[in-house]
Amino acid sequence: MTPTGPRLRIDVNLHRTMNGRTPMSPAVAVIGFVLMMLVPLGAAALDLFTFWNDPEITLDVSAGDWVLYRMVTMDAGRRSEDIVRVRCEHADDHGWRLSVSPVIDLDGFLEDVAEGSWSFTLDRDGAGGARFIDHVHDVERVEEGERRSIADREWREDPLLSVTLGDGFNPDSRERSGDTTRVVAGRDLLCSGLNLSACDSTRIELPKGVLLQVHTRTVSVTLHDSVPFLGVVYASERGETRSELDPPGRRRQPPPRLRIETMELIDFGISDTHSGGGG
Repeated sequence: MTPTGPRLRIDVNLHRTMNGRTPMSPAVAVIGFVLMMLVPLGAAALDLFTFWNDPEITLDVSAGDWVLYRMVTMDAGRRSEDIVRVRCEHADDHGWRLSVSPVIDLDGFLEDVAEGSWSFTLDRDGAGGARFIDHVHDVERVEEGERRSIADREWREDPLLSVTLGDGFNPDSRERSGDTTRVVAGRDLLCSGLNLSACDSTRIELPKGVLLQVHTRTVSVTLHDSVPFLGVVYASERGETRSELDPPGRRRQPPPRLRIETMELIDFGISDTHSGGGG
């Protein structure tokens, strides 16, 4: 396979003990270091903004519209769950002011949490563009009860904000799936489906061989045109990272890493001024 991602060369110098023996096998040390360093390259967060640059998913949002999603991640045997509300606070001819707030479940009552919430402005000419991150500005975040403006350099280096705002998914292949009915807050929605997939690889030159890391992403999304923003009712992503050593040697190949994420619409609201045509 021809690598489609970065190509790295790694030189490692391992110091030996006084009696001439190496405390750890060079192959084990190098492979462990490389895998630890490269796993984040394959990680990608599934969220609403993943689909902003998809040509088949239409942006439709007005001031006052909101969506509420349950996000579940299963990675390396661990399961995490979050509930997030995305709201359009303001819309005009220049763009949208959007807010993203964590939500907690209090015995069935869902309450927005101000702490850790953030907001930003998205220019209208950024909708549908491949460089979504370049059209985001005026980012603010609530920290210790205070709303604080975050400089571009700071939020672009923040792991959560930069991944969330900057992760555009550009699939290698796409196909439509059959319609399916999903129930959202007591409403039956007949949804259309779309399956997307992409593959990326990285070649790492080691002192005695090559490590090829292949990362595949498969995303399935169901859509309904009554849901504001991008119409996403349910989405799931399966990400798998496999590493192959050449030559393989006597040691077993590193095990694959599997990450599964889902995004389920819990409820949504449409403002009285919703235009049905993008705000």
